[in-house]
Amino acid sequence: MLRSLLSVIAGYAAIALLISLLTLVAVGVMLGGDYSVVTPAYLIANFSYGAVCALAGGYLTAWLARRKAMPHAAALAGLMLVMGVIGLFTPMEGQAQPLWYALGITAVGVIFALAGGYLRARQIREA
Repeated sequence: MLRSLLSVIAGYAAIALLISLLTLVAVGVMLGGDYSVVTPAYLIANFSYGAVCALAGGYLTAWLARRKAMPHAAALAGLMLVMGVIGLFTPMEGQAQPLWYALGITAVGVIFALAGGYLRARQIREA
C-alpha cells in the first residue's frame, strides 16, 4: 500500500519537476521571460513536452509500483485530473492562457500518463 502511494507521488513529482524546468526554458526562449503574452508556438511546445513528461511520469509510476501497472498509472492520471480541475478555478495571476488550453493540457496529461503505464504493462508482459 505504501509503495503504491509513493509510486504515484513520485510520478507526479517527476512530472511537476520536469514541466517546471522545461517551462522556465520555454518561457525564456520563446516568450522572452514574459508570461503575459502567450504565442501559438509556445502553446504547441507546452503541449508537446507536457505529453512527454506525463508519459514518463506514468511509466515511472508503474515501474516503481512493480505490479499492477495500469491501476497505478490510473491513480496518477486521476490525481492529474483533480489537480487540473483545481487549476481551472485557481488561475495564476499574469498568465494569459485560454480555457481551452487548461482543459487540453489536463486531458493530454491524463491520456499520456495512462499511456506511460500501458507501455510499462506491455513491457512486463513481454519480459
